[in-house]
Amino acid sequence: MEWMELGYWGMFFSSILAATLLPFGSEAVFIGLLYAKYDEITLIVVAGTGNTIGGMITYYIGRLGKWGWLEKWFGISKTTIDKYMLKIQKNGWLYAFFTWLPGVGDPLAAGIGFARIPLVISTFWMFVGKTMRFFVLALMYKYGIEWF
Repeated sequence: MEWMELGYWGMFFSSILAATLLPFGSEAVFIGLLYAKYDEITLIVVAGTGNTIGGMITYYIGRLGKWGWLEKWFGISKTTIDKYMLKIQKNGWLYAFFTWLPGVGDPLAAGIGFARIPLVISTFWMFVGKTMRFFVLALMYKYGIEWF
């Protein structure tokens, strides 16, 4: 069974997986469902919601982190950690917004969790950024703009 055969549910679950630390992408499912004439707005909301839930899973994984682990396992000094934590705590909403970025979005989600950025702020801005990404993908599909 393929993700697209599940329709909106396939979009929802693939977008959750894509936003976790697992190597998975949901863009092909999204474009495939657009091609199959599924409703654009519903797909954008379903994909954005699923992607936000996946991002929040990564956020909570980050919340489980401890300062000592970064020093012990990654050799990052307490001074360096403090410097980055101040930046994240000051601009946490911005980091949450950019969790949609490929490659760096998952570490950003874990970082805002680790920095204890408030749940409501993180969830709201993560949803805005991730939903915006699917909106832009839908526009690109609609107007035949290739991104590869």
